[in-house]
Amino acid sequence: RMERDGLSLVLFPEGTRSPDGRLKRFKKGAFALAIETQADLVPVGIDGGGALLPRGARRIRPLRGMTAADRDALVERTRDTVGQLLERLRGEPGGHDPRSTA
Repeated sequence: RMERDGLSLVLFPEGTRSPDGRLKRFKKGAFALAIETQADLVPVGIDGGGALLPRGARRIRPLRGMTAADRDALVERTRDTVGQLLERLRGEPGGHDPRSTA
Protein backbone atom coordinates (compact mmCIF):
# COMPACT_ATOMS: atom_id res chain seq x y z
CA ARG A 1 0.00 0.00 0.00
CA MET A 2 2.87 2.38 0.74
CA GLU A 3 4.19 2.04 -2.81
CA ARG A 4 0.77 1.96 -4.45
CA ASP A 5 -0.47 5.09 -2.66
CA GLY A 6 2.88 6.88 -2.59
CA LEU A 7 2.94 7.00 1.21
CA SER A 8 5.91 8.00 3.32
CA LEU A 9 6.55 6.80 6.83
CA VAL A 10 8.76 8.51 9.39
CA LEU A 11 10.20 6.39 12.16
CA PHE A 12 12.57 7.26 14.98
CA PRO A 13 14.64 4.13 15.62
CA GLU A 14 15.98 5.39 18.95
CA GLY A 15 12.43 5.33 20.29
CA THR A 16 12.96 8.44 22.45
CA ARG A 17 15.36 11.32 22.96
CA SER A 18 18.38 11.14 25.21
CA PRO A 19 18.64 13.64 28.06
CA ASP A 20 22.19 14.62 27.06
CA GLY A 21 21.65 14.65 23.28
CA ARG A 22 23.94 11.70 22.62
CA LEU A 23 22.88 9.21 19.97
CA LYS A 24 21.26 6.16 21.54
CA ARG A 25 21.12 2.55 20.35
CA PHE A 26 18.77 2.05 17.39
CA LYS A 27 15.95 -0.46 17.70
CA LYS A 28 15.56 -2.93 14.85
CA GLY A 29 11.82 -2.69 14.06
CA ALA A 30 12.04 0.35 11.79
CA PHE A 31 14.70 -1.37 9.70
CA ALA A 32 12.74 -4.62 9.52
CA LEU A 33 9.78 -2.63 8.18
CA ALA A 34 11.97 -0.84 5.61
CA ILE A 35 13.32 -4.17 4.37
CA GLU A 36 9.88 -5.80 4.32
CA THR A 37 8.32 -2.96 2.32
CA GLN A 38 11.46 -2.33 0.22
CA ALA A 39 10.95 1.35 1.04
CA ASP A 40 13.58 4.00 0.47
CA LEU A 41 15.50 4.82 3.62
CA VAL A 42 16.41 8.47 4.11
CA PRO A 43 18.47 9.14 7.25
CA VAL A 44 17.55 12.42 8.96
CA GLY A 45 18.93 13.78 12.21
CA ILE A 46 17.16 16.19 14.54
CA ASP A 47 19.47 18.02 16.92
CA GLY A 48 17.83 19.46 20.03
CA GLY A 49 14.54 17.61 19.68
CA GLY A 50 14.31 17.26 23.45
CA ALA A 51 13.94 21.04 23.73
CA LEU A 52 10.67 20.79 21.80
CA LEU A 53 8.96 18.83 24.56
CA PRO A 54 7.19 20.38 27.52
CA ARG A 55 9.44 20.73 30.56
CA GLY A 56 9.86 17.43 32.36
CA ALA A 57 8.29 15.38 29.56
CA ARG A 58 10.31 12.35 28.48
CA ARG A 59 8.10 11.11 25.66
CA ILE A 60 5.83 12.47 23.00
CA ARG A 61 2.32 11.38 23.89
CA PRO A 62 -0.05 9.86 21.34
CA LEU A 63 -3.28 11.61 20.37
CA ARG A 64 -6.16 10.44 22.51
CA GLY A 65 -9.86 10.92 21.96
CA MET A 66 -9.58 12.62 18.57
CA THR A 67 -11.82 11.65 15.70
CA ALA A 68 -11.92 12.42 11.99
CA ALA A 69 -13.98 15.51 12.87
CA ASP A 70 -10.90 16.91 14.67
CA ARG A 71 -8.66 16.62 11.61
CA ASP A 72 -8.84 20.19 10.31
CA ALA A 73 -8.28 21.69 13.76
CA LEU A 74 -5.33 19.35 14.33
CA VAL A 75 -3.81 20.31 10.97
CA GLU A 76 -4.04 24.02 11.84
CA ARG A 77 -2.77 23.56 15.39
CA THR A 78 0.19 21.53 14.16
CA ARG A 79 1.01 24.01 11.40
CA ASP A 80 0.87 26.91 13.87
CA THR A 81 3.20 25.04 16.24
CA VAL A 82 5.72 24.29 13.47
CA GLY A 83 5.57 27.93 12.35
CA GLN A 84 6.27 29.12 15.88
CA LEU A 85 9.19 26.71 16.19
CA LEU A 86 10.67 27.96 12.92
CA GLU A 87 10.29 31.57 14.06
CA ARG A 88 12.09 30.75 17.30
CA LEU A 89 14.90 28.86 15.57
CA ARG A 90 15.37 31.61 13.01
CA GLY A 91 15.24 34.34 15.65
CA GLU A 92 12.28 35.99 13.96
CA PRO A 93 9.91 38.33 15.82
CA GLY A 94 7.07 36.57 17.54
CA GLY A 95 9.21 33.54 18.30
CA HIS A 96 7.47 31.22 20.73
CA ASP A 97 9.02 28.98 23.35
CA PRO A 98 7.72 25.51 22.39
CA ARG A 99 8.12 24.32 25.99
CA SER A 100 5.39 26.67 27.16
CA THR A 101 1.90 25.25 27.39
CA ALA A 102 0.27 28.18 25.61
